Amino acid sequence: ITFQLPDGTSGEFSLILYDMLGRQVRSLMKGAAEPGYYSYHWDGRDDNGTLVGSGVYIYFLRAGDQNAARKMIKLQ
Repeated sequence: ITFQLPDGTSGEFSLILYDMLGRQVRSLMKGAAEPGYYSYHWDGRDDNGTLVGSGVYIYFLRAGDQNAARKMIKLQ
């Protein structure tokens, strides 16, 4: 998962993964936001460390007052 935090972004940011039913699967990243490019490699596990199945997932990025959601497909 690659994303950019634009100039003017400040404060906390989070990257959270949800399944198609809206259930949180994993909190991928949280921390202080600095403008720039970021990359995260998801290992296919949920917050409990259990491998999740193939399917469509949504990752949601919150940074300051900006929000973005994107779909991704996990194949095994």
